[in-house]
Amino acid sequence: MNLVGILKPIVGRMPVYARLMYMLYSDPAVSSRRKVYLSVGLLYAISPIDLVPGIIPIVGQLDDVAIALSAMVGALKRIPPERRDDYLSRTGLSMEVIERDLAAAKALMLYVATRPLEYAGRGIRWTARKVGRVFSAGRRR
Repeated sequence: MNLVGILKPIVGRMPVYARLMYMLYSDPAVSSRRKVYLSVGLLYAISPIDLVPGIIPIVGQLDDVAIALSAMVGALKRIPPERRDDYLSRTGLSMEVIERDLAAAKALMLYVATRPLEYAGRGIRWTARKVGRVFSAGRRR
C-alpha cells in the first residue's frame, strides 16, 4: 500500500476542508446540534488528548482527520441540497471526494494499526520454528 500516494491528496485538501468547515459553522441553516458536532470534530483534531495519541506516526493524525471529516459529512448531509452544492462548488469539492477521503483515512488507520500485529505474528512463527528445530535436534542426539 502506497501510504504517501494516498495521504498526499488528503493532506493537500486540508486547507479547503478547514474553509468548508468554517463556512458550515457560520451558516444559519446548519443546526446548533450539527455545529456542536463540527466543534467537537475540530476540537478533537487540534486537541492533544486523543483516542490514538499523535505521537504514534500516521495513525495518530489519521484519527483526527477521520473525526473531523465525519463531522463535516454529517453536517453537509443535513443541510438543504442547494446550499450544500453551493458550498461544495465554492470550495471545488464534491461529496464523493470528501467521502472517499474519509474512507481512505479509515482504511489507512486500520492498515497501519494492524501492520505491527502482522509482523509480530511473523516473528512469533519464526521463533516457534527455530525453537522447534532446536528441540527436534536435541531429541535426535
